[in-house]
Amino acid sequence: MQLVPSFWKFSYRFLILPALWGGFHVLGLFNHKVRRGLRGRKGLASRARAARLQLQDKPLILFHCASMGELEALHPLASKLAARRVALALIYFSPSAESAAKKADCFAYVDYSPTDTRRSVRRFLASLKPQALAITKHDVWPNLVWECRRAGIPVFLINASFPPNSRRFWPVVRSFQKAIISSTHMVLTVSREDAERARRLIGDSVPIHVAGDSRYDRMIERISRAASEISLPADAFVGRFVLVAGSTHAADEDILLPAIAVIARRHPHFLCLLVPHEPVPSALERIQTSSERLNLGVYLLSQWKGEKLGQVLCVDRVGILATLYERGQLAYVGGGFDRGVHSVLEPMAHGLPVLAGPNIDVSHEARMAKLQNIVQVVTETTEVENWIDKFISDDSMRHRVGEEARVFVEERLGASAKIADFLQRELNLDDHR
Repeated sequence: MQLVPSFWKFSYRFLILPALWGGFHVLGLFNHKVRRGLRGRKGLASRARAARLQLQDKPLILFHCASMGELEALHPLASKLAARRVALALIYFSPSAESAAKKADCFAYVDYSPTDTRRSVRRFLASLKPQALAITKHDVWPNLVWECRRAGIPVFLINASFPPNSRRFWPVVRSFQKAIISSTHMVLTVSREDAERARRLIGDSVPIHVAGDSRYDRMIERISRAASEISLPADAFVGRFVLVAGSTHAADEDILLPAIAVIARRHPHFLCLLVPHEPVPSALERIQTSSERLNLGVYLLSQWKGEKLGQVLCVDRVGILATLYERGQLAYVGGGFDRGVHSVLEPMAHGLPVLAGPNIDVSHEARMAKLQNIVQVVTETTEVENWIDKFISDDSMRHRVGEEARVFVEERLGASAKIADFLQRELNLDDHR
């Protein structure tokens, strides 16, 4: 066994992991979500054993995701694998995925991921007996990977992205990440650039292929379903230029609302559908207070009765953002002044140019779309004003950029089928006839 991987296994198992899980237990005293996750893992091996008894000897592919966002990307892939002679199971780290995961009928078994100790992981794998583990995106737990390798269970890292500024490339962290990912069976990245960065990280020890990102396929499914999820008066937006500001945080609203006030005076037909990332009472109150201070007419969607709108309609419902983008001519996607921009895929699929704050490195599609001038990065109110004004005043530019956005998304569909084909070939799965 090589010295470096051995060093990291020892350090993780006896230094890093005890501190990490000790911190989780302390945090669980104060945080309901953490406490819920810790409790949910009790009895995990017994539940896995019961699931395996029901499945008998049927081959099983186990999927792992971090939370709700990563889970969404697995649905179209699971649909593609449904015709194969294999059962599918799902484990997740965050309690935020629990409700949606239990509604996913394509998985024969759904539960929390095991606590990442050797004992817990070994008991879980011995109970469930999966033929393979597919980890989506980035939630790679070291002992889970190492114990799969010890048990001869191939691990696939799918929908994998390696952003250029990722902490994976930091000194010391880089060596640790290499020790983990080099123990996988195959890495399937979302793009050629990510594959090149993955190769620089782990070398030639693991096959790396470009398969794309199944989130694109899932997004198209959601958009086709979402059209029936909300009903707005047909004439509500007639004659209005609509900016859909999706998943906004306070920092986004601080530069966006003053810009809207200026644009509304310059273009009286302008309207903003403002969708806060978390429509909790404090966020709604913040938006209403700021809008009124700027003399903007603001309504809450839940209170709007179809009367003529002012300049801001604040959406206090969840799950309808994909539909609202269909009503817009331009999008602003929030998060770019916080941890990172949220998904730009939905507005682009609807053919909308996109504005966003500067922190887009976390999003591969945002970075690539920026290079094509589909996503415009803004850092202050005057930039927001200028871009909105340009897109209102120049219909031909807006339509051109919007069509480029639509093509960008369409060219990247089909990753689910590619990933399913890789799994089929590597695991010798047969089509169900």
